[in-house]
Amino acid sequence: MSSKDTNKLNKILDNARDSVSNSKLEQMYLLREQDLSYVKESFNLINTSDKENIFSWINKLKSNSYIVFFKSENELSREYPFLNKMDFILIIINRGQLEMLLTYISDCVCIHGTNTLKECRLELYSLLILNELREAFPCAFLITNRCDEQVFSLFFKYIQSKCMQKICAKVFVSDIPDFYYNAWVQEMHPAEFRLYCIWDVDVDWRKNLSKINSKEKQIIVYTKLRVLLYELDKTAFSKKIQSLIKNLLENEDTNSFGTYFQSNYGNKVSLWAYCYTIHCGINTNMHLERMHWTLQYLFINRDLTKTLHGSIHTIMKFIRDIYFEDDVFTSIESKSLGKKRNSGYRHTESEMRVAETNVLVGESRGFKVISKSSRIYTILEDNISCSCKMVCTQCDVCIHKYSCSCIDFAIGWNMCVHIHLVQMYMKSHSETKLKEIV
Repeated sequence: MSSKDTNKLNKILDNARDSVSNSKLEQMYLLREQDLSYVKESFNLINTSDKENIFSWINKLKSNSYIVFFKSENELSREYPFLNKMDFILIIINRGQLEMLLTYISDCVCIHGTNTLKECRLELYSLLILNELREAFPCAFLITNRCDEQVFSLFFKYIQSKCMQKICAKVFVSDIPDFYYNAWVQEMHPAEFRLYCIWDVDVDWRKNLSKINSKEKQIIVYTKLRVLLYELDKTAFSKKIQSLIKNLLENEDTNSFGTYFQSNYGNKVSLWAYCYTIHCGINTNMHLERMHWTLQYLFINRDLTKTLHGSIHTIMKFIRDIYFEDDVFTSIESKSLGKKRNSGYRHTESEMRVAETNVLVGESRGFKVISKSSRIYTILEDNISCSCKMVCTQCDVCIHKYSCSCIDFAIGWNMCVHIHLVQMYMKSHSETKLKEIV
């Protein structure tokens, strides 16, 4: 079979899988390439040429409600007069993306941007969510040559329209400029936590290291910044950042960078420092970063996407494939087995540590766990009413109920030993009170 024939069959498979949804699973969705080859040979089907440009492709998807909004260059918008004649805006949400968005709408949303597709001077922005397993999934796309508050307000307006409700997310993650979040709160409910994308913070730091003339000092300063970023103790963080800023400003070679860092990050530590963001319940940036690099590769890789049409097709095929894989062949329940096993191992370990660990009850549903080595870990109660399947059977709580300041929870997103110790403490004290009542 020629490569053209193979591409034709792949396109049919794409179309079949594009129509899959959680509520409807039919035999057609399980088509394989060899099935289509058999049909082609049996009926002596003849190949036809079908060269679609971006406009005919968009018109086709409009009929399937994939294209939520489209404005091409060289035209004015009567509905939105603030859009300029040369603005290009394309908003895409397919059925699978909408289902995922409605399912995980209340947890975390991230606005992610790729590098510009040079051939078209366009940039891809994605609205990402995290599923139960903290895997990122792109639920909406914005492709545009204009990036400001008005355009993103329009983007969020159409997302709200598709969801038929204002989104109330716990965590909102975006690039550094404030207009992303300003646009969000115009159309949605304010988030409980707002965070910077850590990869954008890192890029911004490295870009501005050029303010330091000495290469050796650039390396030293960057190393200190990374240590500062991952510091989990707020008291230690406060001392380190004050010392760093003081040293930067006092040194002639680093004064310019020190001024930049103090102005842009010194008064906004809650948006980027791990010791302030860890109690969002997840290491949000760690889980989103993988999808960030995947989408960036797909959108700007010239071998895969030489045109805008090719870029969009590649990305939508990627979304379709991961949605199809997640919902048809590998369910959330099967993927959660690894987390359950990890929880079991840590529960067993916590039972061995009970005698050497102190659990202190704090305020606002918080706990302090003091280890044998005198390290203090903070545990917060986050989600009391969750009904997911990732439950420790001994503790009878799911992985979403607590968050911990330790690395095992923050980076690995495991129900760590300290969470098990807290739950064991709570269980034993409730049983003691019950005996006293009886």
